[in-house]
Amino acid sequence: MGATVSPSEPAILQGVNSLSPGRFQRLAESYAQILYPERFTRLIPVGRNEWDEPVPPWPDARFRLPDGRQDVVEATHSERWKEHLAEDLKKAKKPGSRLAGYLFLAWCGEPRGAKKCAEREQYRKQFHRLGVPLDRIEFVFQRELVAALTKPVFARVWLELLKLPGSCYPFRPIDEASTIFGQEHDAKPLVPTRKEYPDGIHRPQLTDEVEARLKDKNRRWALVRGHGAVGKTILAAQVGLARHASGYPAYYVDLEDFFRRSSEPRHGAGSRRHDF
Repeated sequence: MGATVSPSEPAILQGVNSLSPGRFQRLAESYAQILYPERFTRLIPVGRNEWDEPVPPWPDARFRLPDGRQDVVEATHSERWKEHLAEDLKKAKKPGSRLAGYLFLAWCGEPRGAKKCAEREQYRKQFHRLGVPLDRIEFVFQRELVAALTKPVFARVWLELLKLPGSCYPFRPIDEASTIFGQEHDAKPLVPTRKEYPDGIHRPQLTDEVEARLKDKNRRWALVRGHGAVGKTILAAQVGLARHASGYPAYYVDLEDFFRRSSEPRHGAGSRRHDF
């Protein structure tokens, strides 16, 4: 029977301590998406680039609702949590911000004592005055974050972000299942590569080859063959959409009736009539 072996809290503490501010922001994004999937499944990073370097735009990450409001995630890897909250309030008050939620993660100790607890509560009230529901205003500090990160649901975070050993026996990371992913130059050009899965967009290299054949005046046709469910129909749709986007029509021919008719007996012995 399988079991999950979680890293210890001291190990997680050390792992998070070693993160750069940009990597800590990535950790905050994972925390939000894993614990609040109904709010942050399509969370968009704003305050870091692809190399996990902090960049100026605010907030650190957000999900924009259909009505234009945004549910935001903010993170700080320093002890200056009050200054960070005060600055966020200024930005949230600017025209166009329109917050629907605010999740704040700070890598510092929980505010203790009546004065600091009152300050934290005051910030909650100020965000609430901006129209943010109280149940969507959350401040998460070091102790609570470390406790949450020990849960098995964060197993991928242990391995990839914190570089900590962990076991979910008998399960292994999906990256090790190399046979289900396509490679850039393999025999399965219709299958997305591992990198393309989280991107959500897959344009097989074969698409370019098909389009090139269709544009070749000496060809004007392309035949794509493959096993069932490998993506031939999706490939055809991509080619058709590209043509449509360029202002040209795209047509399809239903070959089922064509092949059915071609397989029917001919009329009379020796007849050369083709009924299709």
